[in-house]
Amino acid sequence: MSCDRRWRTSRKQRNDVAFELRALIDEGLEDKAKTTGRAADAAMATELVHAFGRPEDVAARYRPTLTIVDPAEVHSFVRAAVILNVPWFIAVIVKGRWSVRLRQVEAGLGLVTCAALVWTILGGPVFMAPASDGTAKLCLMLIVLLTLIGTGVEMYRRVRPTPS
Repeated sequence: MSCDRRWRTSRKQRNDVAFELRALIDEGLEDKAKTTGRAADAAMATELVHAFGRPEDVAARYRPTLTIVDPAEVHSFVRAAVILNVPWFIAVIVKGRWSVRLRQVEAGLGLVTCAALVWTILGGPVFMAPASDGTAKLCLMLIVLLTLIGTGVEMYRRVRPTPS
């Protein structure tokens, strides 16, 4: 059973996780055998392994959590996002149109967003269930594709031929 849980972790962690789970099971069996006053048997081991939970949940405990923004810093992050975006939109409103510079900033932010989405797609599972994970990654890939197509079209339209 520990083998089943071990294979749901990253390759780098598999041996360490298997060793730790084995040690936990052995210690748990010894404790349970002492408290019940009988020798450890297969039924006791099965009960102990089931108490660990579903394999996906056990493996999730050993995976590092992906934290893009530290929960303690969320307010600062939101404040910074507003502080950076509000002047951008005010500049558009005051000018009455998008300038070349603002379009360049928009394209740059679009490419940075695409890079962050690709990093999320390649960084491992987004959701625990494979079907949900596949669907989420497909949606993220479509967003990246459409953003890149849109940015490419905008860049193509900006290219001006020089008069001969």
